Amino acid sequence: MLFPRVWDASNDQGHADYYRAFTGLKEGEKPSFVDNIDFFLRYQVNFMYLRYFARNFVGKQNDTRGFGNVRDGNWISGIAPIDNFLYGDQSTMPDSLKNNKARNTFYFLPLILGLVGFFYHYARHRRDTPGGVAPVLLYGAGDRSIPEPGGQPAA
Repeated sequence: MLFPRVWDASNDQGHADYYRAFTGLKEGEKPSFVDNIDFFLRYQVNFMYLRYFARNFVGKQNDTRGFGNVRDGNWISGIAPIDNFLYGDQSTMPDSLKNNKARNTFYFLPLILGLVGFFYHYARHRRDTPGGVAPVLLYGAGDRSIPEPGGQPAA
């Protein structure tokens, strides 16, 4: 199969069970190419890469490993309407979560400054921009798209 993402021959650590639950496959059903692409886009790109990217450049909810729920390991901006839309009313959150030392709200500032720097560099040195940006983006996407064994912390 081209571009296999969902695979575990032994299921010793429950990877195949996780893949089956995530994709909705039945017991004994083999994943198709579409299942692999769906897993890649929804889990590896959206949950692993974009969430990780946003946690670093927008803000971090806490230092708990996220499993897709609204309480653990997500990105937050610090802008109430955005955070309330994504994760529910943040004012009802327990104090233990509000005062978590790992909670960082950057209000999108690192992301905005990075984009301003990118466009400034592009305006000044148009020919150098692809050669400087492509390796960074490709490394980040490659690092996050490598399947990780289930239950192990993300890098």
